[in-house]
Amino acid sequence: MEIKHEPGKLDLAWEQALEAHQAVDNIMQKKYLIFRPYIDPMNIRPHKRPDKGYFFKFYKGVNVPLMRYTLEDNGFREATERDHEWSIMWACSNI
Repeated sequence: MEIKHEPGKLDLAWEQALEAHQAVDNIMQKKYLIFRPYIDPMNIRPHKRPDKGYFFKFYKGVNVPLMRYTLEDNGFREATERDHEWSIMWACSNI
């Protein structure tokens, strides 16, 4: 004897909710970069996160570990070549 499962009201409502478009789009994720703070010790460099296509540059080769680690921990890469495009530049002096 084979038992067939008839979808109940809850099953139908669940399927309908999955198929429906979201009424409110999450604009925050589309418009802004959301940073997480760097909380590891400063003597440990963070492991490389997936590349998000964003790059940073330090002005005149200045090295600020807190900024470097925060940016790298959030998926940024350092723009090493001169003609490489970057999104954020950090400067510790007049530009």
